[in-house]
Amino acid sequence: MNERETTSSAELPSWLRGSEMGELIFAHDWIDSGLGPISAWSPALRFAVNMMLLMPSAVLLLWGPKLIQIYNDGYRNLMAAKHPDGLGQPVSECWPEVWHFLAPICEGVMERCESFSFDDQPLVINRTGNPEEAFFKLTYSPVPDIKDNFSRDASPSAKQTGVSGVLVTVTETTELVRARAHEVEKIRFKEALAEQALRESEQRFCQALEIETVGIIFFNSENRITEANDAFLEMSGFSREDERAGLLQCDELIPPEWRMTTFRAAEELKAMGRVAPHEKELFRKDESRWWALIAMKQLNGNEAVAYVVDITERKRVEHSLRESEARFRALAEASPALIWQVDPQGNAVYLNQRYQYMFGKSLEELMPTGWRGLLHPDDAPAYIAAFERALHDRAHLRYRVRARTAEGEWRWLKSYALPWFTVRDEYAGHVGISIDITEAVAAETALLEADRRKDEFLATLAHELRNPLAPIVSALTLIARPDGAAEIPRLLPVISRQVNYMVRLVDDLLEISRITSGKVELRQKPTDLAIVLHNAVEASMDQIREKELELSVSITTTPLIVYGDTVRLEQIFANLLNNAVRYTGRGGQIWLTARQEDYKAVVSVKDNGIGILPGMLPRLFDMFAQERRSGMGTQEGLGIGLNLVDRLVQMHGGSVEASSEGKDKGSEFTVRLPLSEITTNGKSGQSAKVAFAPHELRVLVVDDNQDAAEVLCMLLQSMGVDVKAVDSGPAALATIPHYLPDVVLMDIGMPGMDGNEVARRIRAQPQFNNIKLIALTGWGQEKDRQLSHESGFDHHLTKPVNFKVLTELIASI
Repeated sequence: MNERETTSSAELPSWLRGSEMGELIFAHDWIDSGLGPISAWSPALRFAVNMMLLMPSAVLLLWGPKLIQIYNDGYRNLMAAKHPDGLGQPVSECWPEVWHFLAPICEGVMERCESFSFDDQPLVINRTGNPEEAFFKLTYSPVPDIKDNFSRDASPSAKQTGVSGVLVTVTETTELVRARAHEVEKIRFKEALAEQALRESEQRFCQALEIETVGIIFFNSENRITEANDAFLEMSGFSREDERAGLLQCDELIPPEWRMTTFRAAEELKAMGRVAPHEKELFRKDESRWWALIAMKQLNGNEAVAYVVDITERKRVEHSLRESEARFRALAEASPALIWQVDPQGNAVYLNQRYQYMFGKSLEELMPTGWRGLLHPDDAPAYIAAFERALHDRAHLRYRVRARTAEGEWRWLKSYALPWFTVRDEYAGHVGISIDITEAVAAETALLEADRRKDEFLATLAHELRNPLAPIVSALTLIARPDGAAEIPRLLPVISRQVNYMVRLVDDLLEISRITSGKVELRQKPTDLAIVLHNAVEASMDQIREKELELSVSITTTPLIVYGDTVRLEQIFANLLNNAVRYTGRGGQIWLTARQEDYKAVVSVKDNGIGILPGMLPRLFDMFAQERRSGMGTQEGLGIGLNLVDRLVQMHGGSVEASSEGKDKGSEFTVRLPLSEITTNGKSGQSAKVAFAPHELRVLVVDDNQDAAEVLCMLLQSMGVDVKAVDSGPAALATIPHYLPDVVLMDIGMPGMDGNEVARRIRAQPQFNNIKLIALTGWGQEKDRQLSHESGFDHHLTKPVNFKVLTELIASI
């Protein structure tokens, strides 16, 4: 062991104790940094370092003119490969890639005593050897230079003489920012689909208008006809070859006396984006004249479309107008949308047949103002105001409103309307279309609700994590005091309870993630439900005794054999029992019963606790569903336990339901599972426990976290196990040949050579095939377990490890 490893905690100054970084700071050579030896550091610097080390979040202290870096454990984890070289290094040298961002901020803090904060600040950093874009929540605060922090006589102005450092708090928000961006991208994708559908609809509409009696021409801002349909070519006497040769020019088709009318149409097109139908004469190719009825619409900044009808003969004009009106009505009446027209006063002069089908009223009942009575009373005032404002301003209308259908259902409608003008340029009202968007609004509402529940979950998660952290921090503060050793026996149970609570939170979250992503596979076999229930009761007994609850268990003597996963079934009933304990007051009662009904096993967990309010019952098994009211305890969980129960029960082909008579009248959860066709003469016995002779085992602990390795060695030594610890992968490979361990307990996430690489190298040597490799790691996803298995590990345990589980695992070895 080197000199740094032999440094005992007693040699550390009190202001450096309590963290790994405190030991690294103590062991670091500070002479070249310009700060001098630690023994010569000023009270202000010592106080700032002590405060930084005690802070739970990632914190960086920049000290002196060179802005020398000193940081705590949390910030070290963010640095990746830049640690440990970054300790004692000027921040400009450690982070040159973001110095352009840091320099003015540090200058403002140091020279002007200003503070700065940034939310979701994007930075391109190089902490792993490759540039990456990351996002951070940052605060920069000045640290005053206290000349005499302990002098009672010194005045405040005498104590604070300037700014000697910058205190930086860092929270990485990269995943959150990317998640939000992903949601935005999903919304954009949906909008793109909607735009594509609209384009296809417009294309179909254009194809529908490609008829022999209506000419269609597209022309650009230079009045050159870029495309014409066959009808227009037939009317004007031009051929398709003439069109391709560029012979179709708008100005050359218009007789001189109609130039003013054409000019007004162009001005109207420019101002309104459309031109109301108007009549004028045009030249044919042979220079003869013909009458045309023309309407135009601006498509974009450089192109417009004109619809042309030949009205050369009066009778043909009248016939064409009637035919055009008939076509319009046919299209409107066949449309699934509501098509309408109002006069300048807002009175309906046309409503298509869809109104009658949708609202169950005759056109006479709806016209001229009866349609207003269909609007939802909460929406009608704003909609009518927008409608009348569009009439007054002769502007377009775009608004949505709810209306009652013939079935009494409220449906959301999105209305679009434009003003229209006569050939004499007189305003004649609005023409509009109303589309049913109920499904789109429902999807929008669901998205907003999902976002609200996400925010509620994050707030709940923060609350539930802060609750156990508070007593842990307080307990550690008491232990760190000079007389803190005497408080350890009383405080360790507190810390243990709170850590176990946080472990359960993380386990529940990971369990839900695995189930929802379909990564959980049930290991089903014929299982005696009585044994499952007894194990679930045993797992919950500590909580039951702690609250002095009375538990009554009634299980039928008839074997209840189900085809299921024993571990998951125990998880179901342990969750239900824990839920009953949580919501039952001290001294209350819980009843667990199991019986057979038809071909199902029926298990009931009933309590006389605070009960369930009627409004909560329909959503009790939803994700993150929680009932917030007094009397429910301080640690209410994340609202995922019952959702987990529901999912696991469904995976077993069963069902779960909840019932309650209301507040303070208790609740009952009933699980129904199909019985297996396999029958047995008696209940299945539990497997015999393996005899454990710890003195026969040699265990090698491999972990770069010296504190974790030391505590684990102490626990194993207390069992009589021969144990040895090393702090790196290469050290493990060097130790194994002469120590010859039976078991290797190894961390995976070690710097340099990680645990998976070490395992592969051990398995590459046949003489070590008998060694059992057990991974101890904070990585517990299915892919992590798969990788450790492929690397040669026999077992995979997640930190913090349950010592009982570890003991039983070693016993089996």
